[in-house]
Amino acid sequence: MNKKDSLLVATIKRLIPVTVKKSLRRQHRRYTFARAMKRYMTTRGVEDVTNDLLGELIYGWGNEGWSAKEEYIKEILRHAYDGTGPILECGSGLSTILCGRVADKVGREIWTLEHMPFYADLVNRTLKRYRIKAVRFHVKDLKDYGSFSWYDPPLEKMPRDFSMVVCDGPPGETPGGRYGFLPVMKEHLESGCVILLDDANRSSEAEILSLWAEQMGTKQRIIGQGKQHGIVVVP
Repeated sequence: MNKKDSLLVATIKRLIPVTVKKSLRRQHRRYTFARAMKRYMTTRGVEDVTNDLLGELIYGWGNEGWSAKEEYIKEILRHAYDGTGPILECGSGLSTILCGRVADKVGREIWTLEHMPFYADLVNRTLKRYRIKAVRFHVKDLKDYGSFSWYDPPLEKMPRDFSMVVCDGPPGETPGGRYGFLPVMKEHLESGCVILLDDANRSSEAEILSLWAEQMGTKQRIIGQGKQHGIVVVP
């Protein structure tokens, strides 16, 4: 494109109303997500899920600032494929959909805790669109436990042998952050349960990961490039 054409394109972009730009961007995201999901639904294992495909899914989902990154999503999918038993997810989003599809395929069940009805509705509509049935949602306001706030799960109904946990919530500004997972759910984790914690490069999450490991008498790992994630295995 020559200089004259570039100036013309730039001028046209400036003349397009902001509302139109936003509408076009939303449409492009929807198109990209639908196209990427069509590819994702045909994958046979985590080795088929490329970073390019995950990048399109993250962009199409439209929540890049909060969405899990490619490396962390691959880690989630790898453990979802390799493990057995129910999965607990703290917070919902793109990972719910991608992991839900794997759970359907390998015969696992996902229990997802969420406190924001808007996100739960968005994820649930997407799950129905792609006929993903492995996810069981529980939507309820966060509960004040005294020294921290966390989800209010239906403990009496939940499995006592979760073998994998994806911990992406509640939000960091919540009193106690994500710490509440262990004191609330510890009696529902089986030996060998893999706990994945996103945003482990943040000092608050790193401290929580260290506390969990100490309280369980085990070790932690922080891995990943850029946006790191933590792993703890229940002894």
